Amino acid sequence: GSGYCCWIAVVTDLATYRALSVVEACGGTEDIMPYMYILECSDGSYYTGSTWNLERRLNEHQSGVGANHTSKRLPVRLVYFEHFDRVDEAYFREKQIQGWTHEKKKMLIEHNLTKIHELSKCKNETSSDNAAFGSAQAAVIGTGQVK
Repeated sequence: GSGYCCWIAVVTDLATYRALSVVEACGGTEDIMPYMYILECSDGSYYTGSTWNLERRLNEHQSGVGANHTSKRLPVRLVYFEHFDRVDEAYFREKQIQGWTHEKKKMLIEHNLTKIHELSKCKNETSSDNAAFGSAQAAVIGTGQVK
């Protein structure tokens, strides 16, 4: 997509976040743009969302009106965000990351792309990476379905 990411290792509160400035961190303009973001909650869980205005949305989360999940786990901390040219791209990315495991989200936050790739590999018995050669392939070849 056309989005690009910025990660923030430590943002302890909204004042620190404002000091860092999303715009400065990304080298972008001050225009409002679509964001996908990840918050770390006080219990260590992650909340993934998307918004047009990241600063306003963070204020909502910190005041307990942002989302049911975060309102019960205050305070929250911004640990990662990406911004996009189009809101549908931010929303798609939000939904993609919401399906990830906690560990995979943590690797994204830490910008560990190698580990993300490893965690993305299929681990089913029927995966070509996990099946011994000759099992499924031999059965198909043996029936004459594949020449």
